[in-house]
Amino acid sequence: MLAVSAKVIAEDAIFVVAVMVVTIVVGRFVRIVVGAVLRRLASRSLLGAYSTWRVRVPRLVAESIPVAELRRQHRVNATAAMITRLVKVGLWLIAVIVVLQRLEVDVIIAVSGAG
Repeated sequence: MLAVSAKVIAEDAIFVVAVMVVTIVVGRFVRIVVGAVLRRLASRSLLGAYSTWRVRVPRLVAESIPVAELRRQHRVNATAAMITRLVKVGLWLIAVIVVLQRLEVDVIIAVSGAG
């Protein structure tokens, strides 16, 4: 009986580690994809296809083009970071729910007790 429970514990531990590793890998992949997509959208805005990322009104009277471009890049990077974090939070929530389900913890009680 003890060998069976040790085997179950080992399988659960391997499953938990696998879920965490997959979540980390997918999170990094999401960061790369979101950054690439937003950079592509921002570069297309310079061609006139989309004007979302372009500066419409200069911040300063004598703002140079390199400074405006730097501000645009900062906006793109900040947006990519925000979207990436939101997706990663969702991924980790799903991973925690999957792990709790595997460990046979009642997810509703765990979530409602979390606050």
